[in-house]
Amino acid sequence: MNADKINRKIPVSIGLLSGSIIAFQLLLMQVLSQSQWNHFAYMVISVALLGFGASGTLLSFVRKQLISRIHRVLPLLMLLCALSMAFLFHKASLVFGGFDAYLIFYEKQHYLNLLVSYLLLFIPFFLGGTAIGLTYSRYAAHIGKLYFADLAGSGAGGLLMLLFFWHVSPATLPFAIALLPLAAGLLLFPRLRKTSATSAQEPVPVTTSASASTSAPEAAKPKAALIVTVVLATTALAALVLILTGLFNPGRLPASEYKSLSRTLLLPNARITDTKYSPFGELTRVNAPAQRYAPGLSLNYYGTVPESDMLFNNGDWFGPLLPFQTGEEVRFMEYTTYALPYVLQNPRRVFIAHAGAGHFTSQALQQGATNILAVEPHKAAADLLRKELGFPQDKVRFVSGTPRYYLQRSRTPFDLMVLPQVGSFGGGGGMSALEEQYLFTTEAFSLMWNKLSHEGMVTATVWMDHPPRNSLKMAATLVQVVKHQGIENPATHILAVRSWSTLTFVLKKGEVTKAEVEALRKFCESRQFDLVLYPGIRAWERERFNALEDSSFFTILDTLFAPAGEIRGKESALRKPSTSQSQNTLRNQSSLLKPSTSQSQNT
Repeated sequence: MNADKINRKIPVSIGLLSGSIIAFQLLLMQVLSQSQWNHFAYMVISVALLGFGASGTLLSFVRKQLISRIHRVLPLLMLLCALSMAFLFHKASLVFGGFDAYLIFYEKQHYLNLLVSYLLLFIPFFLGGTAIGLTYSRYAAHIGKLYFADLAGSGAGGLLMLLFFWHVSPATLPFAIALLPLAAGLLLFPRLRKTSATSAQEPVPVTTSASASTSAPEAAKPKAALIVTVVLATTALAALVLILTGLFNPGRLPASEYKSLSRTLLLPNARITDTKYSPFGELTRVNAPAQRYAPGLSLNYYGTVPESDMLFNNGDWFGPLLPFQTGEEVRFMEYTTYALPYVLQNPRRVFIAHAGAGHFTSQALQQGATNILAVEPHKAAADLLRKELGFPQDKVRFVSGTPRYYLQRSRTPFDLMVLPQVGSFGGGGGMSALEEQYLFTTEAFSLMWNKLSHEGMVTATVWMDHPPRNSLKMAATLVQVVKHQGIENPATHILAVRSWSTLTFVLKKGEVTKAEVEALRKFCESRQFDLVLYPGIRAWERERFNALEDSSFFTILDTLFAPAGEIRGKESALRKPSTSQSQNTLRNQSSLLKPSTSQSQNT
């Protein structure tokens, strides 16, 4: 019966260990997003699974040996887990900054450094998985109690991280998490058995050689127990020293030199003025006098572009902070392709998806919008916009959530829906090709269409890239959406203009009128923008001011808008995104396939 008994401290220790492993896994996702790119979240999951899988393999070979020594091995594994967690972040420059994702395929050293980082991150999960698996094997009769402690600890660890992410820096968090396996190991710390004083004073009897051989192991047991205790105490002390050092003096997490924040901080007098932590990422506010934000600004604009602070999320570009103003200093937005929908109409009720840092909201207010719903998934950013930028609360409502959710709930139609900009300056490639954006799918656009007023519009801007990718995917999606509404000629509902770097589309629920075409032409003439799409467009209008490297973009664009009979046999040249499956950015024109509802578009 005694062999089946379980120490009441063991389920508690398992709960603490499980909570720390889940918390550490979530933290690694956040840290790798900040120091490298968010796509390394997949790597963290694979590291955790590999660690647990390797621990199971180890137990299949040495389970009996470990079970016979479980009272010493189990606390040691937990203490080593705490020690490894703290050690990894004391060596953060090696683990998270020793490689750069952009250079892995160009310099072998970065590939090897990535492998080293992977193996180092593997250690805490391997040690924790071995401890949990060993406990399950030894106390199988109490598997229900242990499994409950494991799941409860994992759930508590996840909830705890949601709280910590709001208030604690990612550079400090790992040391707080390492306290959990340290506490778990200390709970199971074995005690030395005291020998009686009388037995120590008794004379040693004369023994035969046979009895001496049997008593030798017995005499060695207290010495072995003392050695184990010293090893455990040393491990616990080392872990405690590393944890306390990290808590009171956390280091700085490294960041890729190719991150937007890293490049911005190289500008003269650039400085970080504020940092906010959240589960959505570390939001950093940067002031740089030399920084100006005016994408695709008309070459005919002779005014000044105001200085503005910039926001970065986990080191990636988030947007400019443009407080609501009505003076001449904000007229530069009228000289960008973003102004296209306001040239066509005077929308009053506006929906802004992924409001970012608020520049689209400022533009809508400047153009006379009176009822604006700005939706931003990043809650810390939404709170910042609501509190600090001075938007009139009677006209603007900032909410935190997903745009499609709020669109589905809305009962009042919108005159204009503004979507976030797609791609990056010069084209999106490499790691940017993997970013999913489920707002640009046929299902999402169909939802927007149904929520528009009779003459309502949806506008989206993409960076021009060569060879063309995002621009053609956006056009293909809009064409398919219009056709899904039973409209045979999509060209009567889609407009587009192009600057030297940006391309803005407008999807109109009603047909484009002659007055709107005339306003479009005047707008492009005064701003030196090129017309790209409108009913009856002529070829010479497309490259009056800004010539492209070749005409392939317009050739494929015309194919998209051609009647179905004319594009038969060319279906392999076009492809449409959809929500049900992510679509990676295409690397060349030949990979643009026909739109279908089985794939989704990445930005």
